[in-house]
Amino acid sequence: MRAIKLKSITLINFKGVKFYSGNFDSLSCTVQADNRIGKTTLLDAYNYLLIDKNCQYESDFSIK
Repeated sequence: MRAIKLKSITLINFKGVKFYSGNFDSLSCTVQADNRIGKTTLLDAYNYLLIDKNCQYESDFSIK
């Protein structure tokens, strides 16, 4: 089995995020922020890349 490693991600006009760019340099990553900052949107983008669904496994969700 092959491993998939996400080294960086850039979001442009994805859901409510106009622009976000992040690097993941370690083996594990923790995302912490206040409410309504975009943590779930980041998870949706990650899942969308891997399985074409959001974090609630819905394939029809709002991508701007």
